[in-house]
Amino acid sequence: MYTGASSFGVLYWCDLQWLRVPPKNKFAIGNVGMKITAIILLLATTCIGFAQVSKADDTPKRYSKFQGDWVVASMQAGSKPTEKLSGITVNVNGDTFTLNGSGVAKHLPASFEFRIPEANEQNPYRELQRRGGKKLDDIVDVSNQIEVFWFVGIYNITDEELKVALKYCGQGLEGQQFQEFQPPSSFDDEPTDGEVRIVLKRKKEAN
Repeated sequence: MYTGASSFGVLYWCDLQWLRVPPKNKFAIGNVGMKITAIILLLATTCIGFAQVSKADDTPKRYSKFQGDWVVASMQAGSKPTEKLSGITVNVNGDTFTLNGSGVAKHLPASFEFRIPEANEQNPYRELQRRGGKKLDDIVDVSNQIEVFWFVGIYNITDEELKVALKYCGQGLEGQQFQEFQPPSSFDDEPTDGEVRIVLKRKKEAN
């Protein structure tokens, strides 16, 4: 189901300068001044491209708590102040999600696939360590790891709220920079440079 790294070439993030994509190839979500194309990070998992909608019966149970409609409430990039957002909703169906609302670019691809590791052996932080990351010993099995495209991180979910902390770990990180890479490990710590934190609220049904 995963389309692999070849799909990443068509996805760009306005606020992620290491990709150095020509402006004509970038897309923005919501307030251009906030440059939050990185909002596409939203939920999830490892090396993901465009996806076909999964059949509900095929969805692993570990995805069940994500299902349904969410509203993006806020975002914080690095040490910058938290910004309240509006006009972006997220629909999760199986292991894919779609972005909707007035804050979403119309030419955005219809759906995106995400992955939640099934077991510690599949944790993205362990994979980073296998690839040469040197400062991951204490966090390779930190709880609730998540990946979206070339971003890895952690999530915290309740019935009404989903928090995600993500950090880029893709082709723009090489050599010593990759070896020193430190992904998010706790929501109790202050976010580091390059880290994005997003808060989503469960969408309430209209009366």
